[in-house]
Amino acid sequence: MLRIYVAGPYSADTVLEVCKNIRRGRELVQQIEEAGFAPYDPWADFDRRVQYGASLESCYATARAWLEVADAVALVDGWESSVGACAEVERAREVGIPVFENWGALMLWAEGKI
Repeated sequence: MLRIYVAGPYSADTVLEVCKNIRRGRELVQQIEEAGFAPYDPWADFDRRVQYGASLESCYATARAWLEVADAVALVDGWESSVGACAEVERAREVGIPVFENWGALMLWAEGKI
């Protein structure tokens, strides 16, 4: 099963924009899962932080570890506005992990791996 790291904006200036970012990210996570892949959902950190008191550094460390073993990175629209997503894309490219900005390109790539 391919491991797909999902990257995109999380933080925003308003709570409503944060909620929209979480929704868009989780929609892509769900789409990836339904396609038979194993997605990493960084927006689940919201639940970990709010409900369980996980530290921000703990969330970042988990994300970094997951990124290092991902087969590919899928980007949520608007990722360019996210400092974190930009850093994740940069790291993925440094270590040779393919990065996809659209669903079709990801699926074409995956067809050769499934």
